[in-house]
Amino acid sequence: MQTPATPPAANSQSLADLRPIFELEKIVAKVLDEMGLGTAVASTDVRDQPPSVDLSVLHFLILPQRSAWLDFMLETDRTSALKIYETFSGSTEASDADLEDVLRETMNLIHGSLKVAFKGAGVDVIIPLVPQSIASEKLTGTPGGFSLQSRHVFNLEGVTLRLTMIARVSPITRKQLKNFRLAEVLVEPIAPSENDQLVIVKKHTMLNKRLLEKVQNMADYEPDAKTHAVIEPSPLAELLPNE
Repeated sequence: MQTPATPPAANSQSLADLRPIFELEKIVAKVLDEMGLGTAVASTDVRDQPPSVDLSVLHFLILPQRSAWLDFMLETDRTSALKIYETFSGSTEASDADLEDVLRETMNLIHGSLKVAFKGAGVDVIIPLVPQSIASEKLTGTPGGFSLQSRHVFNLEGVTLRLTMIARVSPITRKQLKNFRLAEVLVEPIAPSENDQLVIVKKHTMLNKRLLEKVQNMADYEPDAKTHAVIEPSPLAELLPNE
């Protein structure tokens, strides 16, 4: 059994009212400047893209009050990542793992500023997991439902970053544990019916294979009528390994 926990908002209105997503260019430029990378020139011109995409990071923001799921993809070339790493560490030598880490940290800083912006607009934010490195070819093609999309390229001295945002309606639903699926995000903690103080999975967690198996093992011990609130994942979230 699966039922909407909140009525789906009007697609265009629920997303169009999210002021911070329309200030993304300004928010990101400020973060990059505070990182010591200098003043970014933002562009939507395809001719200003990174010379190659060697590193890609996928991250999510969820806005449960607005039934919105936001995907963010940050991409860059190796030379740019090395420049950011040098700015952070002072070293000009870095492994592939170091470069992936610095791109993930850049995404973390951007999301921190976005979270502050949403909080200032009175909108709660869920960040279900840390930024994930992902092969860039997986980021093409994002089927499923109405969405708002934007792509900006930020050019700085020695650094080019491309940030893509996809905002889509993703309402909260209620379902039985046996109907849970990968990459759904819990709105409330999961605990046994006989002891609701014993939390098995914390709220705001994205379900991976291990956690999904754990909660589905509880299904046989729950009343048939009991349901739990979850947020349906975006198509990109379903691409993650979810081990």
